[in-house]
Amino acid sequence: MRQTLFRNFKPGEANKYPKNFDIITVESYHNISKKEIHLEIPMPNKRFKVFSALNTSGSHGKQITIIINDGTPNRYRVPGAAKKFMLEFDFGFDDLLNSEHNPLIIDDVAQKLDVVIIHDDMTIFMDTEDRKAHYDKLAKENTHFDKDNFNFEEEPKESGGGVIIGGP
Repeated sequence: MRQTLFRNFKPGEANKYPKNFDIITVESYHNISKKEIHLEIPMPNKRFKVFSALNTSGSHGKQITIIINDGTPNRYRVPGAAKKFMLEFDFGFDDLLNSEHNPLIIDDVAQKLDVVIIHDDMTIFMDTEDRKAHYDKLAKENTHFDKDNFNFEEEPKESGGGVIIGGP
């Protein structure tokens, strides 16, 4: 994952975004010639870190999931929550954590890419022993799967996102 940048909003920019973690087309985009994705995401503070970016495409279409967290239990998509900063970052299709086994392939500038932003401290951040214990517990509790066999063991704290298409 490449370096992230926090910046102040440009005049009137915050009003374009309904809530924190929402993405709008044009400001965020994919570039098929460079095989890169550019995202601009409104944030409530500068403590947020991007922990992982995954290709979660399937029969439902092209999709990536970005997992972020600021280390607090706070929720930021509630009505009236302030959007204070813009998080900008660029990353290559090959930077997606699971790209070796599940490469993101976009070959048309008009191809829509659904971007899901999850604000949570999900198990992907646990060390190996804690994660194993967690998954063992879930297996005993009969964790459920969706129709694409994607494991939804826990609901995320909050999520946002949007759809992007090709850009500059």
